[in-house]
Amino acid sequence: MNTYALKAIIRIAKMVAIPGLFYCSVFTLKAQTTFKVKTATGEWGVQSAFQNLPHITSQLNGKNILLNAGLHGDSYRSTIDGLDVITRFKVINGKWVQASVSVFNPTRDTLHIISFEPLITSSDKALKGATGDDLRMMWESATYEVGRDRNHDSYYYAALYSDKDRMGPVWMITYQPPQLWTSMIKKKGNDITGYLNFRGRKFPVDPGETITFDPILLSAEFNAMDGWRAIGKMYTPSMPIAQAVNHSGFNTWDFYRGGISTKQLRPILDSLHDFNQANDVKLQNFILDDGWFKQRGSWEFDLSKFPEGEKGWAKIVEGAGMRPGVWISPFWSNKDMVDKYHMTVQEEVPDHVIRYRVDPSDPNVRRYVIERFRELSQSGYKYFKIDFLALAYTDRPYKFSKFPPERVIREFLAEIKKAIGKDAFLLGCSTVIAPCAGICDGARIMADITENWNVTKGIYLRIAYRYWMNGTLFNTDPDFFVGRGPETLKPGAFPGYALESGDRQYEGFTYTKAKTWASMCFALGGHFNWADNPGVVKPEIANLAATLAQYGPGKPGVPLDLMDTDQPTKWLRINDGKIYIILINTADKPVIITVKTDEVTALRDNVLLKDIFSNEQMLHSAGNLQVMLNAHDSKCLLIR
Repeated sequence: MNTYALKAIIRIAKMVAIPGLFYCSVFTLKAQTTFKVKTATGEWGVQSAFQNLPHITSQLNGKNILLNAGLHGDSYRSTIDGLDVITRFKVINGKWVQASVSVFNPTRDTLHIISFEPLITSSDKALKGATGDDLRMMWESATYEVGRDRNHDSYYYAALYSDKDRMGPVWMITYQPPQLWTSMIKKKGNDITGYLNFRGRKFPVDPGETITFDPILLSAEFNAMDGWRAIGKMYTPSMPIAQAVNHSGFNTWDFYRGGISTKQLRPILDSLHDFNQANDVKLQNFILDDGWFKQRGSWEFDLSKFPEGEKGWAKIVEGAGMRPGVWISPFWSNKDMVDKYHMTVQEEVPDHVIRYRVDPSDPNVRRYVIERFRELSQSGYKYFKIDFLALAYTDRPYKFSKFPPERVIREFLAEIKKAIGKDAFLLGCSTVIAPCAGICDGARIMADITENWNVTKGIYLRIAYRYWMNGTLFNTDPDFFVGRGPETLKPGAFPGYALESGDRQYEGFTYTKAKTWASMCFALGGHFNWADNPGVVKPEIANLAATLAQYGPGKPGVPLDLMDTDQPTKWLRINDGKIYIILINTADKPVIITVKTDEVTALRDNVLLKDIFSNEQMLHSAGNLQVMLNAHDSKCLLIR
């Protein structure tokens, strides 16, 4: 940039707003991204490297909040339906434009917000060389679902990319964490909208109250892969990813379901003790999943199953060299507990599994649930798997809070975290993403694994889309490692329970499918919990578990061909100073996978490749790597 250009930028940055003109702010000379606000028309725009989105409006109750707004210091101020509206813009890290909006009620009456859209614009020509019809949106649901579509709603963040240039620049749109509102992004035809989902209700603003919304951020400085990782860096995980390996363990669910007892589990503890003695990296935690209590909602040990009780079982686990943990679903309850503690029920479901969904805003719900977490922690339990958190994420209004689920559930989880202490691990499951980010140490945001290949492929798709969350929002849990099946059990061994039906019916893994599931988990670099009976599986399955426990947790891999397919075939993972190439074939026929030297520069030299699971070695001559994989097969290649 020449001297005259620098002086021009400085002059623009110092401009004072004049009614009818625009105010442009450039915050650093290094910033590529800039914004402009035109109060005469009520528009603002973002210029990001070589992309430009010049005509954006923001609306409260359907009225433009910037139209003829006055500039006061660094904020634009207007009055909408009696509410004072304050809007601020700034550039973040030289690459994002942030728009922050808050409202203040200066009156003596309760006023209402009916709708809020911080961003309304046309996608036509949003990316140079592309029209709105060329643009797709990579989207996220609040819980499990992910995908790409020409028209869709997305929670919290989205990427708009061109079908004509999938690896080129994208518009990344996100909300500044922590997200406390149901802040969404929608593409419909050529229109792009960022909006709050008020669930069809008016939101009250009390006299003298200030309401601050999630700031929206916008940038086109990235391609999609880099953009997701840039969003991840905005978060601070509750536990550093380097500590994930210290919280691996064993969970009773996939093998025993709810049929657990001291008598059944002592042999498992003995087998795990032998497993830990034989391997360098130990399984640290032993987690009792569903079934340790008499009925869901009454989180007390069932003494008919565990006669030694809460503290006695903890001592048994500690005697086996592991830390005890338990599964709890804090938003389930039963009639006895609802009546005893006068809990507010959001919904009563005529179902023997989930009967009462309780209100997380109710102090009586918190009084019982939080106290049980505290008591269990004091009894020695150091791992808490909390499940079905999305039960509380409903469109029904809460009785004791006007705020959305993101804020109410987040406050509840923060209380749980405080009750169990800093030395305990908190794993959120079936969770809404925003409330647990930065609160839960780990989160399972995929479905339950079942030894069923179609289920595995569905989970793998979500692993691939959410690779960037691991180590940023939380330590990501892909669900259990399981490997048992007809050919992977010792002769005469019991295969474990299989209650699922339909598309999730138990099939059992072959060794090839078990190794590929291990490869998928390894590619993500997520949390590790084993759920086979270690005493009944063949040694090759135990070896998969031991290898995955030792080398799996850590920094995530990157799916190199995610933009070309929903089921990526190649990953690059750099963890603990080591480089891995993970190749995965989910298809029902052999495929040839090519990894190019511009994707993995280490392949430009002669290198030795070693599969960490099979110990197979291959000498690779400098150049592109081509590997044929049979159906459902995989390789995890360490570059030596």
